[in-house]
Amino acid sequence: MNTEALKKLVRLINHLQQIYLSELWPRHLQSAAAGTLTARQALHLMQIRGSLPCNLSRIMFLTGLSSSAASLYVDEMVRKNILIRRGGVKDKRSTIVDASAEAAASLKAVDEGIDRFLQEVASGATPKQQREIDRSLELLGKMLSNVDIEATSTWSEITGEPRRSDDIKLWQ
Repeated sequence: MNTEALKKLVRLINHLQQIYLSELWPRHLQSAAAGTLTARQALHLMQIRGSLPCNLSRIMFLTGLSSSAASLYVDEMVRKNILIRRGGVKDKRSTIVDASAEAAASLKAVDEGIDRFLQEVASGATPKQQREIDRSLELLGKMLSNVDIEATSTWSEITGEPRRSDDIKLWQ
């Protein structure tokens, strides 16, 4: 299987997300503090957004942040009204973190911008080619739905190479 086109698509989508976050984010959010996302905060937001709402443990898993760093990240994003906390008053481990309504709308705008760009790229394809692309992406989506990312969190688990003592966790 030639994976170069897929890797190029992933890099393109990551680049588009960065562009949309840096250029559109401040325009969509009314809060002055929310418009001041650092590059790292934006990266972590993109890493966790598909899992929201979630707990702090999931944020740690997705971002690779330590417990204290993840907690500080959530504190800062709550202060900026980008994330909100629910529950867990007595036990912070049970706190659920979610996107604020304003941030969720902005994240949706990011997706819509990416969708428009990709639709424009594909507009040069014939109807038959577009159907082939759709079928290929649908098949890939089905195959990826069987991947348990939490079960494949080290390089050796992903590649099948022998585990080394210095094998690092990729997602934690």
